[in-house]
Amino acid sequence: MKHTILILLLTFSCFAFSAPTIFDDSFQKKTEQSLTAPINVSFINGQLTVVNAPVNSNVEVFTMLGVSIFHNITLEQKQVFLIDLNKGYYIIKVAGITKKISVK
Repeated sequence: MKHTILILLLTFSCFAFSAPTIFDDSFQKKTEQSLTAPINVSFINGQLTVVNAPVNSNVEVFTMLGVSIFHNITLEQKQVFLIDLNKGYYIIKVAGITKKISVK
C-alpha cells in the first residue's frame, strides 16, 4: 500500500512540475520575446512608426469599436506607414502585441 501511494505521489509531482512545458509553450514564447527589444509604436503627424518588429509582421489599426481601418506588413525592423487618422483613440496590433494610441 505504501509503495502504491509513493508511486502515485511521484507520478503526480512529475506532472505538476512539467505541465507548463509539456502542454503550454507560452512560457517559452514569453522568454523569447523578453530576449528581444520591445516593439515600439508611435503616431506623429500622420506617420505610424513601428520599431523592432520582426520582418513580415502584420500591422493592423482598429478603431475603439474594433473596426479594422488599416492593414499592412513590415518589410524592415523599422517601418513607417502614412495613415490619415481623425482625432481619437486607436488600437494598433503588431506581431501579436497590442498598443493603444491617441491622435490629437
